[in-house]
Amino acid sequence: MSAPMVNRDCAKVLTGKVFLSLSPSDLRLLVSQRVVVICTDGKTQAGLVFTVDPVSKSIVLVQFPDEQSMITKIIMGHAVESITVGTEAITSQTEHRLSQLFRLNDPHKNLSEEETARRKTELKQWLEQHHIPVTITGDKGELLNIAEALYIEPPYGLDNCISANEIILGRVQALMKNKPERLDTKEVTLNEEGT
Repeated sequence: MSAPMVNRDCAKVLTGKVFLSLSPSDLRLLVSQRVVVICTDGKTQAGLVFTVDPVSKSIVLVQFPDEQSMITKIIMGHAVESITVGTEAITSQTEHRLSQLFRLNDPHKNLSEEETARRKTELKQWLEQHHIPVTITGDKGELLNIAEALYIEPPYGLDNCISANEIILGRVQALMKNKPERLDTKEVTLNEEGT
């Protein structure tokens, strides 16, 4: 069971037990949120959630003490006593800094909206051609959802897969590796008809 995460009017407190039971889609809602984490050893850590590992539930927190510096902390999932999710919205500048972290060598960081949309459509077609049921979810329709067990985020590459199920993750990523760079929709139609 997972607890609903969206409640912007008041701070949300999650116990460690509830946090460890969250689904990948609920964990994704923590990203870019201001949180205060109380650890089992009594220490308190605060910051913005950069990411949460869906398997180990380890949290990567980021703080920006000034314009030029950044502090990163990793909190192991088993060490979480409770998490308080704040209500204060982050600024667009902070959101931009978060989005740029660890992306210095990302070849997809400058993709246009059209290219990103093309990649999503082609990957969805490729997966469906191989009998993988795919739906589009997310606040802006940006996620590819495979049976609520795996999510693929933009720009829809191997590193953009989120799943707690390693078997499904491995199989979908193996299928993605075999996808041609560009799909010819005419070719896909012919192959589906068997001609």
